[in-house]
Amino acid sequence: MHRKHVVGLLTAIVVLLFMSFATHAAPIELRFLWWETPQRVESIQRLIDEYEKTHPNVKITLESIPWDEYWQKLPVMIAGGRAPDIMFMVSGNVQRYAEMNALLDLREPFVSQEVIDEMYPPHREMVTYEGKITAMPFTLTTVTPFYNKDHAAAAGIEPPTTPEEAWTWEEFKSAAAKMKQAAGTPYGVNLGTRDFWLLPYIYQNGGAVLNEDRTASAINSPEAEEALTFLQDLVVSGIAASPVDQTAGDLFTAGLLPMNIGGHWDMARFDTTITDFDYGVTFFPQRKEAGPGLGGDFIAVYSRTPYPAEAADFVVWLTSAEANAQYITENYYLSPRQGAKVAYASRQAEMDLAQKQAEMASVRLTVDRAIPAWDKFLQVMQSEFHMVMIGDKSAADGLKAIETAINKALQ
Repeated sequence: MHRKHVVGLLTAIVVLLFMSFATHAAPIELRFLWWETPQRVESIQRLIDEYEKTHPNVKITLESIPWDEYWQKLPVMIAGGRAPDIMFMVSGNVQRYAEMNALLDLREPFVSQEVIDEMYPPHREMVTYEGKITAMPFTLTTVTPFYNKDHAAAAGIEPPTTPEEAWTWEEFKSAAAKMKQAAGTPYGVNLGTRDFWLLPYIYQNGGAVLNEDRTASAINSPEAEEALTFLQDLVVSGIAASPVDQTAGDLFTAGLLPMNIGGHWDMARFDTTITDFDYGVTFFPQRKEAGPGLGGDFIAVYSRTPYPAEAADFVVWLTSAEANAQYITENYYLSPRQGAKVAYASRQAEMDLAQKQAEMASVRLTVDRAIPAWDKFLQVMQSEFHMVMIGDKSAADGLKAIETAINKALQ
């Protein structure tokens, strides 16, 4: 072989080796789309930084956008093939995006059967679509009633601390009315505005949004009518804030509302916004059944990501017991793992009560909210609830309108 051929061959080998080294030296970039408060963004960024230290070949870019914009932009990104590699999901939306074939199957080799078995059964059903595991549970949530301890004491009220003592509807109404009068506040309680907070009254009274096989509406029932009439009475009588009053939640943190039905994760905000009084948590009022459903946050991988193995590895790590515990304890979430024992830096008693509430959750409500078509009638349902609650419509008429919207969405 001529010398110039040898030199040329060696040069080509060196170039190829350099290109190969450069390819492996440059980390791949994974886009992670997220919505949340600044505090929670900081929490997740700390975990990202920790992961990158042991995975120098991966760079994860966190993109945080507001909640409302998130659900407007994500479908557009997916339709255009520009979705992030990793995306945050909420309990009611996992099945919807799985139906769009937008979520990667995370079964083995990514997620072991042991980990799948640790999921709460309703969560497992939420993330399972056509036999695929389409997302990983990251947090577990449920409804949490808060009360101002000063207002409760002034009214001589001792809120329940055990499931057996949980208020009936009538006792809940009476307690809210007494605290309102004793505290001299505009209302006694803020009930919330979204389905997660309002539907429990229907389910705990023996009603449901959907029939057993989730193929048609079941909401137009005497049980649902009785529940909505109860909520209407609370609002029209002035005991509860109007669901269209955007300031109601802020009244609680300002010490101007005895009770606020929110979520345990609100305590991260209360730590910095409530300074003039102490608060406690109690159980959601009960009827025939406990009522509240389970919610939570989930993390999924885009089915068309160019880096499925790397994205899945990060999601599995982020939802592992160790990494997950760091996030949930910093932000007052419940563990999505059955049987997990979580030690919080503060408010342990309040979180233990929230855990007991979660263990009493309505499985049917939880899985009903997970169907892909839920978003198609959700806005109508919530609007009708609000009109009924403020007295602009009867419960019977509101339920008829919701029934029509549900059956149309399920066609």
